[in-house]
Amino acid sequence: MTGPSVFTHRAVLRGVRGDRFVVELDGTDEPLLFPRDEIFAWNEPCGVPAGGGTLSGVRVDYNDPMMKAHVCAGFLDVAEQMESP
Repeated sequence: MTGPSVFTHRAVLRGVRGDRFVVELDGTDEPLLFPRDEIFAWNEPCGVPAGGGTLSGVRVDYNDPMMKAHVCAGFLDVAEQMESP
């Protein structure tokens, strides 16, 4: 990866190539490859309680209906890639 490091919540995992995830980022012309361990490190649980909290400046409320809808949409979006061969 080249260029400055930035933090974004606007990325979509589109697949896997070897030990890298194919990631679609807002503002890029084509998906980028990132090592799986880096993606997992950014997405590991960071102590947000089940009742909600703040993560990277974003309020997380797991009981909010919109949050539940976003989580379900995420699972549906990656379901095909998660199926066993």
